[in-house]
Amino acid sequence: MKNCFDRDELLHPLQSLIGVVDRQQSMPILGHVLIDGVASSVTLVATDTEVELSIEVPHRTEEPGAFTLPGRMLYEICRSLPEGASVELSVSEGQATVRSGRSRFSLMSFAAPDFPRIGMCPERARLTLASGDLKTLLEETHVAMAVQDVRYYLNGMLLERHARGLRGVATDGHRLAIRDIDLPQEGQDPVQIIVPRKAVTELLRVVPGGSDEIQLMIGETHLQVRVGAFTLTSKLVDGRYPDYDRVIPKDCERVVIAPRELLRDSLKRACIVCTDRYKAVRIALSKGVLSATAQNADREHAEEDIEVDYDGDPVEIGFNGSYLLDALDVIESEKVRIELKDAGSGCILVPEEGRNPTLVVMPMRL
Repeated sequence: MKNCFDRDELLHPLQSLIGVVDRQQSMPILGHVLIDGVASSVTLVATDTEVELSIEVPHRTEEPGAFTLPGRMLYEICRSLPEGASVELSVSEGQATVRSGRSRFSLMSFAAPDFPRIGMCPERARLTLASGDLKTLLEETHVAMAVQDVRYYLNGMLLERHARGLRGVATDGHRLAIRDIDLPQEGQDPVQIIVPRKAVTELLRVVPGGSDEIQLMIGETHLQVRVGAFTLTSKLVDGRYPDYDRVIPKDCERVVIAPRELLRDSLKRACIVCTDRYKAVRIALSKGVLSATAQNADREHAEEDIEVDYDGDPVEIGFNGSYLLDALDVIESEKVRIELKDAGSGCILVPEEGRNPTLVVMPMRL
């Protein structure tokens, strides 16, 4: 089996697939990429048995067939070659040869039937939307996903199909992010799924902005996303997502309207003195002024004051400065609306007009 490629025909798909190639390599074949050629196209596939990503590339195949090659090694080989280089791949009896100019590599190859594929179970719902809408939803909520939390259902994102559209929700127990997008489909039953963190990360990499059509096929245990040449299939997290609505503070009587960029820059400067990973910041509100102060174990101190629109009673609350900065990064309006109930409750951050996205940051004891 032998085929010849232009270097970029392999490099660009491999750049998209490389995040899925299993780093731990619990099974040697999971460190490989499946290359499956038919008459007019080649499909490259990577999987870690939890997430599978495939990319179809137009290519006139000389000898149709399928084989595997070490994913990261092939990527590094292609990346090291000059632009416009020709790459010849040939496989015989479990050994692959990669040739380009005067370079020659001999690599291990597994039989294509041994490559584990994730099968999609019968779908129970299908959603069609613009790829830019899904990308926005993912970008504005993924910051709040947990990382290796023992509550495994928090290590992912809730996608919720409701009567008005699609909602993304993420929380790590200390903060919460919610984003809604409208969907034109009517009469669909409500659906809730938890998409694992790795699948969300890969979708952020491959889903383009703009108005390209994207399809989400939802099964009982799997999600499949198709956009352009990409197909991502992922197992779903088996669990019940917490009632996130209970986390959102109610009856917030203190309302602050602040310039978003000015507040973000002030918090960044205040956090410079923070030496721990929590970046504890004390927020003090008085009429017309928001003060952010931070201090480290050596009693080094930073204080930032900015003018805001606030006419409530004075209050002081401690927050993780990194969480506040993450929230301000995903709100794109010129001004941000901050709603607080009391010193023991979290704060809500939303654009000055509207509530999309909505971010909640819980207080911390200083």
